[in-house]
Amino acid sequence: MRTERDQRGATRVELRLPARLTTETGERIEAELRNVSLSGAFFACPAGARVRSRLCVELRIDPAAEPLGAEMEVVRVTDEGLGCRFLGLEGRTASRLRAFLSHQVRRGLTG
Repeated sequence: MRTERDQRGATRVELRLPARLTTETGERIEAELRNVSLSGAFFACPAGARVRSRLCVELRIDPAAEPLGAEMEVVRVTDEGLGCRFLGLEGRTASRLRAFLSHQVRRGLTG
């Protein structure tokens, strides 16, 4: 795992976790979360969405808990996958993601 600051100043954690994306047309895409911050994430997957399209995302950040669900907008499409930004991340979802990121950063710094 590696951490760094993204362009918006948020801590970005690199990792590999399963994720499920659902497009505006209802297509489900199995993906791998490659990095995440409070502002966005990158998913390795076949390109199944266009820039500016919206996705519903389920992130499996804790195998013992319910998936974290969020709405995202695609901001970048590459041969490897999709770069997305969170839309309206707040409340319990934001708290869970913030706690997960803090834990990952502490883990990375302590070994």
